[in-house]
Amino acid sequence: MPDKKYVYLFIIKALVLINFSFVAIAESAEKENIEITTMNIAWYGNTKFHTKNVDERDLFIKDFIDNELESTEIFLFQEITKPERFEQILNDKFKCAAYDFRGNAHQYVVTCFDTTKYTFTDNNDELFSPDRTLYISDSKDRLRDVLYVSLKSKKTGHIVNTFNLHLKAGIDEAALRKEQSMMLLKELKNKKIPANQTIVLGGDFNSYIRNIDGERFSEIDLFLDLSDDIGFDFYTEKDKPTTLALTQKIFDFLMIDTKNKILDYFIHPICDKTKKPKSQYEDSEFFKENISDHCPVTSILSI
Repeated sequence: MPDKKYVYLFIIKALVLINFSFVAIAESAEKENIEITTMNIAWYGNTKFHTKNVDERDLFIKDFIDNELESTEIFLFQEITKPERFEQILNDKFKCAAYDFRGNAHQYVVTCFDTTKYTFTDNNDELFSPDRTLYISDSKDRLRDVLYVSLKSKKTGHIVNTFNLHLKAGIDEAALRKEQSMMLLKELKNKKIPANQTIVLGGDFNSYIRNIDGERFSEIDLFLDLSDDIGFDFYTEKDKPTTLALTQKIFDFLMIDTKNKILDYFIHPICDKTKKPKSQYEDSEFFKENISDHCPVTSILSI
């Protein structure tokens, strides 16, 4: 007959293994992947600066988003002059937010999310909401401010804090972009976002490589240095063009600060001019005429 001591040890080990199994299953069940995309849709809704017929362009933009970006659950859009109209071309599961009304010619930043997977944490369903705005310019300047939208996963409860931005354009506006960046980071620090939540800064940073005291610096590297100084640890890719201008530039970024795992970060292949187009959406001239002169930037996180 087996020694009782060994029987008890066996039972204890079995219970420990069972407990670990349940914990592993629970942790696995609580994980999910999140796909987020930033995209500047050049002068959407304004035919003075983007002359393509809006109705026809809507069809192409909808088809592109539905099929080329079908896995994205959170979108950060820029240069949307007609937010209400833009929301209507998206799949019905998406809801959008913008900051307070600035007029029909203003280039809004608009954040849209899959309502089957996320909810607002502020319980405000209005498209325009001044409460979601971080002002990074004097009101008299009426520049594009930052749209803050905090979203909660329905599955895991994880909170993703998104900051959608479009900094001042122009190669000669580096000083103003730096001022905007410093104001944004200060506002971000003041929010005291818990370390277990995810922060995503996304959008068109209008960043250039420029000379400072005879040396070449990337404005994004300077932004990351400012972020480090204030206590943020943002991950981003910095070496692939994101525009289809004659001289391709790196303007669009997702800056991700998270304790979770970043599974992927990629630029849509339309910005890789070395590859032969596989579809109309990889043909640069077609894309610029019907969609934008910027390429989507996407990241996948495990939360």
